[in-house]
Parts: sequence; structure tokens; C-alpha cells
Amino acid sequence: MRNENYQIKTMKTDLGLQVETSIRDINFKIDEPKFNGGDDTGITPVELELTALGASLQEKVEKYAAENNFRYQDLDINIEGDIDLDGMHGDPGIPNGFQKIRVNFTFKTEENANRVNNVIEAAINSLLIYKILSNKSKVENVIEKGDYHDYLNFWC
Repeated sequence: MRNENYQIKTMKTDLGLQVETSIRDINFKIDEPKFNGGDDTGITPVELELTALGASLQEKVEKYAAENNFRYQDLDINIEGDIDLDGMHGDPGIPNGFQKIRVNFTFKTEENANRVNNVIEAAINSLLIYKILSNKSKVENVIEKGDYHDYLNFWC
């Protein structure tokens, strides 16, 4: 078995809810928007979750494509997530977390619809972040290719 150890460091700054994060030699700020008590100086933790999902999907599609002779010129992934802030702030009657996440894949490719579906399913099935998010939230995946428009729904 091959284990990998990931380490991050978070430090509270002097500015409201802002947190500075250090991963390897990369530093960035996490904050909340003003309407949620922050100063809007960085992305929010939930935006970071969706960003991790999008980046991971891009990486997995690229790896799958290289391994399976799947050719594409471009892939845009747009992700939206719905959160009820009352649940996030502790209302026991509202689940804390995303109520629904929508993932829209737009490929520029000559590959057929079946191959496009296969590459997306392979990427989704191999992602830890997808499993974590879909365990508590409805995740709807939409794949678009030219005139082709198909829906893959994974409800967990």
C-alpha cells in the first residue's frame, strides 16, 4: 500500500474571520463575504470545496483521456452549490452542508456520447472529494457536447 501524507497549516489573521493557509510553499487567504461576517478578502471554505471538486475532475478526466485514447480539445466544468445558511449557522432543523450541487461538463470533442459518458463516470467514481460531497448532498452532473445533452444523475 502506498500512503501519502498531506500537511496544511492555517493561521488566524487579525482581520475578522480571515485565515491564512499554507500548503507546501503556497499561501492563500480564506475568508467569508461581508454578509456572512467576513471581510471578503479570499474564497470561502465552501467555495474551496467546490474548487477542489472542479480541479480534481479536470485532473481525472485528463488522466483517463491519456490512458484511453480519448481526445478532446477543451473541457469547461461549471459547479454551483446551494447551501441554507441557517443550517450552516447551527439551526438543528436544517442540514448543515450543500443541499444540492450541480456540475456541468462542456466538452469540445469529436468523441461520441458513450465515450464522453464513460470518461465522466470514470472521473466521478475515482474521486474522494466527490464521494465526500455526494454523501450528504444531491449532486447532478450535466454533460454537454455540441448538440448532445445528456443528464447523469447521482443521488446519494
